[in-house]
Amino acid sequence: RTTTRIILLLGTFKETLHLLVQARLEAGNRGGFELTTTVQSESPQEDAVESRYLHAAANGQTLLYFQNSEEGGRFNQCVSEYEIVRTGEADASLEGPFHRWISLGQLSAFLTGERYITNELRSAISGLLSVAQHEP
Repeated sequence: RTTTRIILLLGTFKETLHLLVQARLEAGNRGGFELTTTVQSESPQEDAVESRYLHAAANGQTLLYFQNSEEGGRFNQCVSEYEIVRTGEADASLEGPFHRWISLGQLSAFLTGERYITNELRSAISGLLSVAQHEP
């Protein structure tokens, strides 16, 4: 069984919710880089590279945790563990060459087209929307 750790960090900037997304180049991406979650790690070696984001997640508030068998269960041995974490203020020091804080409004421009965001980010956003529907 293959397990992928997926974390989406949320922060507030100018009283607006922002997501820390990364541009990631993966095999099969025909259009180049796609936007994905803050962390998408399949091994301890990748965890070491993502350590500052894992540290931010550990110090934040987990809003949602769920497991998902990718591609609607088609790949039943490939399970992703999703965690959506609120960190408080959007920490600009977490931005880097491939990571940027963006608002939901900015992200919505990418949702309309194909090949702009990964399935993992789409799944995380769906989870985020389910949490938002249950908040007062």
